[in-house]
Amino acid sequence: MVQVDAGLLFGLKRDPSKIRFLDAAAGTPSIVDGCSMTPEIYEQLVETLKREPLPLKTLHAYAADAGSNWSVPQLHLMLAVMDGVSVDGIDNDNPMVRLGERSQAEQLADAIADVVRSQGGRPLPAAQVLTLLPSRFTTSMEQIKKTARQVSGLRVVGPGLIDIRH
Repeated sequence: MVQVDAGLLFGLKRDPSKIRFLDAAAGTPSIVDGCSMTPEIYEQLVETLKREPLPLKTLHAYAADAGSNWSVPQLHLMLAVMDGVSVDGIDNDNPMVRLGERSQAEQLADAIADVVRSQGGRPLPAAQVLTLLPSRFTTSMEQIKKTARQVSGLRVVGPGLIDIRH
């Protein structure tokens, strides 16, 4: 059985880019870009789950096809702690994995990225992002900057410009 620090799992829950640290904590040999599970593979799995819920073993096969050498239990552990992912039938040998309701912070981060992309993908001032966000978001320039600093797909450059991280 693999022992993993709870702090590491909490960090992973908030930022999928920390997947590499879970590899190291599990003592897993790495094969893809220095690790056996990457944020890119995780994002591919999420995109797959957006289409339909899948059994864990099917999702594991997709991860393996993408280059991961994680075991089914490792993938199960990661998915069980991720925000927005639900694993039904935990006692089951092959539980269903589905996307749950996205948090408000995740929805805001996606909307910020969509606004930047819609304006040509160039860095935008937080004030402009604020005016272009859909009306369902009640936020501030400071919250936009904070969100951009916290999520792996965005960044703040220069004097408060919001950019897509490449």
